[in-house]
Amino acid sequence: MNKKLEKTIEKLREKNLKFKIVDLNGPAVSVKDVMERADISVNEEEICKTLLLKGNGRIFGVFLKGTDKLDFKKLKKVVGKKARLLKKEEIKENFGFELGEVCPLFLDIEIIVDKRVLELKNVNMGSGDLLYGIEMSPGDILKCINYKIEDVV
Repeated sequence: MNKKLEKTIEKLREKNLKFKIVDLNGPAVSVKDVMERADISVNEEEICKTLLLKGNGRIFGVFLKGTDKLDFKKLKKVVGKKARLLKKEEIKENFGFELGEVCPLFLDIEIIVDKRVLELKNVNMGSGDLLYGIEMSPGDILKCINYKIEDVV
C-alpha cells in the first residue's frame, strides 16, 4: 500500500465514511483488469473512472462509469470551451499519478460527476495505488470532493 492510498484512507476515516479497500491482486488500469483481479465480487456497472482534462484555461476532472464514454460536445456546453484529456506526463507532473491510479478524493480541483454515477448503489474507483481500489457509496464520495453534477456521457 503506497502513501497516496494511506492518505486517502486517513481522510475517509477522519470523515467517518464507510468504504472498502479492494485488493486487485495485480496492477489494474481498466474495467476488465478490475473484474479479473478484484478479491471481492465487483459489479462491472459500478466501476468508475476519473478523467483529467484541460479546457477554458483550467484543469478539471470528470468522474463517470468506467464503461461509459465522455461526450466532448456535452462537456463543451458545461465548461464553455473545448477540452482535451491530459497526457500521462501532465497527469504525473500535476498530480503525481500514473494512468489508472487517479483517485477523485485526492484532487483539489472541480470534478464534473456524470449524473449516472449517482444512480449506483456503490462505486469502485481508483485509490492512488494500482494494486488497490476503493468501494464506497456515491453520496459519500460527494462529501469529499468539489463537484458539479452534469450529463456528460
